[in-house]
Amino acid sequence: MKNWITVIGFLALLSVSLSANVRPIFLNQDPDPAAPGHYVELRFKVEKTTTAEIRDMQFRLDVVYPFSFDGSDTPTRSFGSFTGATIGSDNQFILKYKVFVAPGAQTDKAEVKLYYRDSAQDWTEFKFNIAVDDSQPNLVLGSVKTTPDALFGDFDGAKVSIALTNIGDKDAQNVQATLRLPEGFEPSFGYSDQSVYGTITQGSSQSADFYVDLNESVAKGSYPAQLFIQFKHVNDPQTDYRNASIPVNLQVKGRPQFKVVSVKTTPDALHPGTKATVNVVIENVGSDEGKSTSLKAFKESTQPFEFDDKSDFIGNLKPGEKGEAVLSVNVAQNADPKIYRLNVEARSIYNDQVVLSTDTIQLDVQPGGATGFEGKDILLVLLLAATAFLAYRQFGPKTKGGQIESKDEKTGKDGGDHSGHGGHRTSGHEESTSTGSKTEAEETTEPKRKVHVVLGKKK
Repeated sequence: MKNWITVIGFLALLSVSLSANVRPIFLNQDPDPAAPGHYVELRFKVEKTTTAEIRDMQFRLDVVYPFSFDGSDTPTRSFGSFTGATIGSDNQFILKYKVFVAPGAQTDKAEVKLYYRDSAQDWTEFKFNIAVDDSQPNLVLGSVKTTPDALFGDFDGAKVSIALTNIGDKDAQNVQATLRLPEGFEPSFGYSDQSVYGTITQGSSQSADFYVDLNESVAKGSYPAQLFIQFKHVNDPQTDYRNASIPVNLQVKGRPQFKVVSVKTTPDALHPGTKATVNVVIENVGSDEGKSTSLKAFKESTQPFEFDDKSDFIGNLKPGEKGEAVLSVNVAQNADPKIYRLNVEARSIYNDQVVLSTDTIQLDVQPGGATGFEGKDILLVLLLAATAFLAYRQFGPKTKGGQIESKDEKTGKDGGDHSGHGGHRTSGHEESTSTGSKTEAEETTEPKRKVHVVLGKKK
């Protein structure tokens, strides 16, 4: 079939040639094949096909991609008369054109058209195929690996390793690339979305790393990115780079994610000098279970708090489940009354990776306090003091004239001093003598007096 096409093409060219006064023949090209990014010279031999004189000859070369005239040559040639009765190779001349081959041309041949006319006939078309060297680098996507293995939202510093494979016939030199990220992704630091591969030889692969941050809005799914590549190869001019774009899909997995849903302090009101417990409830609002979850509080150095327990273990939390952490905090005596915002961090294990979720809690320090006693403690002390006072008034010792009252044990009469009530008064000497003269037997038979506190209501 191919041979028949060649024959038909030759007959068509022959029929055209026979109708024209000249016959152009393609001699050769330099270089052969034409090199993309360089010039190629096309050489035609023009033979006279008639014995008559040919006047006002013109040739025009029409080219399409990858060839072009860039100003170093023009497509039109004009000649005067072509005389002589001899035809064929004995009466001929050489026609030359210089055209530019576009960089990155990916074809092994390209067609040009040579048109001829003279004073006796209009334009006649001749077609020729020009060989082009299509051997060049051809970079395709190899593999995409990430660290961690599973990307997830609200993660900073993820490493994306992208491998390129050169399946072309030439080495790709000075290969460099920029990763254009989708919405929700950002470079981790300056130029971390750019990388240099260097030289990727024919049939080999090379990997480069890019570092990206994923914000909280990035959910589970596939996100399209673009890898824009620039490179050179040996046939290119020194200052010319080729460009290519390769789509890259970034796969984002689900992850556990936590947020604070409630905060309660005991006591309810915090004052300077208060020691309190803080109960923080968090919920897993992510799409996967978080294992070994714990909560930790962080404070700025200027905030008036000291934690006895600033972290607490919660456990495993499935999506939608809640867990509680209990923290212990001391409010400084010189704390200014206001609302303080403290950072808390929920830490969990997912796919053997530590997953962090940050949030804030508020602690409201109100005026007052600083005594070391809470309100309920003060009330209790006052109540005990009042009870003790009433008991003392009710059951305490009674006095009369500054002395404790006493009664005779047998008669029930007062056993106080009767000297001022008409009794027989003696001198101190006589009383002493009389008392001292009592025998031991008299002392044992004499009723003893007992002084005691009289309890009961005052008569």
